[in-house]
Amino acid sequence: MIAGKTKFLCLNTNALESDYSNPVPDFSFIEQERQKDITRFEQTVVVMHARPTSDQFNNNVASVFQYSIKQFPNLLYCTNGHDHIYQKEDIFKDGIIYYGTPNIGKRQFLIFTITKDHYTHELVSY
Repeated sequence: MIAGKTKFLCLNTNALESDYSNPVPDFSFIEQERQKDITRFEQTVVVMHARPTSDQFNNNVASVFQYSIKQFPNLLYCTNGHDHIYQKEDIFKDGIIYYGTPNIGKRQFLIFTITKDHYTHELVSY
């Protein structure tokens, strides 16, 4: 999905519940999406179920996954919801922050504001 000049790459990364008839994560899909509509977006956000290092992520390909998503134009950040808690971590120590989204039961949510080449985030508790 592209909104403005930002591409949102939405991925299934829940390998634990996969029968592997389709790879998880699907690197062919990631590459197709990188090339698709390349002139329509200038920055990228990756949205996924489980982040690398999670018990549900296929961690034997975590480094390859990170390399693949970093090929997208101006990767801003990654976000996931599997752990149901607020997280903010540079997992690979390369400047790409992975945000974990809390569930509504914790009475918290995240707001991201995206501008050209930049973003901010806010954890809202209520």
